[in-house]
Amino acid sequence: YSWNGNRAEYVIPTPITLSDSITVLSFSGAFQCGRITNTKVPYTIRSLPNPTFGVDKDKVCVGDSVTFTPSNTSLTDAYYWVFDDGLTAETRVAKHAYTIDRTYNAYLIVTNQYGCKDTSNTRAISVEPIPVAKIIGPDTTRICYGALTTLTFVDGTNYPTAGTREWFIDGVTAGTGPQIQATFDTVGYFTVKLVYTSPNGCTDEDIFVIHAQGPTAKLAPVVFTTPCV
Repeated sequence: YSWNGNRAEYVIPTPITLSDSITVLSFSGAFQCGRITNTKVPYTIRSLPNPTFGVDKDKVCVGDSVTFTPSNTSLTDAYYWVFDDGLTAETRVAKHAYTIDRTYNAYLIVTNQYGCKDTSNTRAISVEPIPVAKIIGPDTTRICYGALTTLTFVDGTNYPTAGTREWFIDGVTAGTGPQIQATFDTVGYFTVKLVYTSPNGCTDEDIFVIHAQGPTAKLAPVVFTTPCV
């Protein structure tokens, strides 16, 4: 420590090796009258709270929730979460959903009951956009079965990174490639569905309904006339 006028200044060394214990600090100094005093003062040194935390996932889709859990188990400490999107929370365990795709740097500030405060390192949360699945199908949704019965459906999804595809026709798997061909040889309505999944697991789907029609017979009206006798 050092004297500053009639006040002793002491800088507590870092890191602190004590944990909520009492240390006796000894102060001495010479005053104008020439007398030297030696005074022992009890001083409590409190340890800093633990601000580290974990997340259940650090790569999510827009709108999905992330759970933030502190390593600190104290119920008396105050927790202040900063999610890096302008929003915060003050619960011990926090859930937060991001609405815009980008990378966020979240962090936690913990304050214990003695007013000691510490801030965690930032944790990167990558938020990926949700794809918009799109089927490019034939120009018409009505066909005559037995005539033009085989149709081609193409994945028209526009997404920055390549994902995976699953095609279904009336709930039955029909392929996983960038396009499929389907044959409709009966009359009825058929639903073609594309499920597109991004590398991070974000999904969307699109459907295309085909109406296969058969020929319709039409009878001409019968006109009865009275024959001449």
